[in-house]
Amino acid sequence: MLQLAFITDKNALDPTLLAMWSAIRHAKAPLRVAFLGIGFAAADWARVKAVAALSDNCTLASIDFDPTLLKGVASPSGYISSATFARLYLHRLLSGRVLYLDGDILVTGDLSPLAYIDLQGAAIAAVPDYMSQKWISAARQGGQRRKRKAQAKLARLREITAPEDYVNAGVVLMDLDAITADPVLAAAMENVEAAAAMPLADQDHLNRVFAGRILHLQPQWNCSWRRLAQQQANLAASGITTDPTGADRDAVVIHYHGRHKPWQKMPLKYVLRFWPLFREYRRERARMQADLDARP
Repeated sequence: MLQLAFITDKNALDPTLLAMWSAIRHAKAPLRVAFLGIGFAAADWARVKAVAALSDNCTLASIDFDPTLLKGVASPSGYISSATFARLYLHRLLSGRVLYLDGDILVTGDLSPLAYIDLQGAAIAAVPDYMSQKWISAARQGGQRRKRKAQAKLARLREITAPEDYVNAGVVLMDLDAITADPVLAAAMENVEAAAAMPLADQDHLNRVFAGRILHLQPQWNCSWRRLAQQQANLAASGITTDPTGADRDAVVIHYHGRHKPWQKMPLKYVLRFWPLFREYRRERARMQADLDARP
């Protein structure tokens, strides 16, 4: 059985509920969902339980996360919530294999195959980051201006890990037992102060802590704004070996990473560029509400 983990404060509860609903809606096997709430009231937990109750395939664990663990920790970026640092403590709260999912995603297929991936001794598994792969491609094939810009971006990543190995942390499969069994690794993971000091916060931090212990997944499991073909092309150009699971499928998880989100007001150029995705997101949000309204 696959175990999922979602973490949010009240500010991002709405999109995170949609992310959870989309995951359980497409599940073809039972799921355990651990939902970590930060500063939730009873009404917030009631909403979480109502969404989980829409599926007989879902077993919910509601966990009040201790906010003192994040006291004094602030994200370096205005669009990255400090709540994201809570996942650095997941090994204290859960055990076994856990698939962590950001709240700014939409699941469009069955996540169950991830329960059976051979991690090959890795502590975590994730998809190579779309932007880092784009920079690698630009550094090799772009014009001089693009190459200079890309090289500057890659130089920052090299301070963390090999750019080819850098992964996006919006969808991460974690072997929490392996992390707990290594006290040095667990302590490094919990260093929220170090994570907060990095430009991309816990994403940079996880790449640094788990460097050399990450299994790369197919981009279907963390597809950047539905740009699967471009993601696959960039990966092929980088020569990265990925686990074959899901290679024959369309995007299973759509990730709306970055500053702008489909549930927020966005600049017109982004609306025009990604209009089909906004329409899809709003359609799925309406379906979730219709399911909730239909509950007895």
